[in-house]
Amino acid sequence: MRNRLISVLLFFISFYQISEAIDACQKLAICALDKCIAPASTYPPLEDVVRNLLNKTNFACVLGPTCYEFCKDCETCQYAQEQMKHLILRESTSGKCPKLEECAHSCLRDHMRDPFSCVFKDRCVQYCLDNQDCPQCFELVKRVFTGFCYRGGFIEHYGKKCKPLFDQTAEALVSNIVAS
Repeated sequence: MRNRLISVLLFFISFYQISEAIDACQKLAICALDKCIAPASTYPPLEDVVRNLLNKTNFACVLGPTCYEFCKDCETCQYAQEQMKHLILRESTSGKCPKLEECAHSCLRDHMRDPFSCVFKDRCVQYCLDNQDCPQCFELVKRVFTGFCYRGGFIEHYGKKCKPLFDQTAEALVSNIVAS
C-alpha cells in the first residue's frame, strides 16, 4: 500500500511539473502573439502561411526582454535564448542543433545586420523547420504558429486544424528551400 501511494504521489508531482512547463510555453506564445507578431490581416496562399508568420515575427522581441519572463520558464525558448546569447558573445554552443548552430555562426561571421532574421527567417530557417536538426526550434515555432493560426481564423479559411496545417506547410517550405 505504501509503495502504491508513493507511486501515485510521484506521478502527480511529475504531471504537475510537466503541466507547469506546458503552461510556461503557452504563456510565452501568448506574449509573442500579443507583443512581437503583427496580427494576420489577410490570408496568404496556403504554401506561404508559415513564411508569413516568420516574416511578421520579431524574434529579438520573443527571445529578448519583452517576453523574457515567459521565455526563461519555457524550456525550448530558454534553450534558443541561451544559444543566441552564446552566438552573439562568440562562445561555443551546446551542439544539440548542429546544423542550425553552424548556420547561425555563419550569420554572425558574415556580419549580418539582423542575426535573428538570418537564423529564423532566411538562411537557417530550414534547420529549424525540418524537425530533424533542431526539434526544440520546431516546437517553439509550431506553438506560436498554432496561436497565430487560431487567432487569425485559419482553421475556417483553410479547412485544416492548426498543428497539421503547420506540419504540412513547414515541410513544404523546407522542401522548397532545399530544392532551390
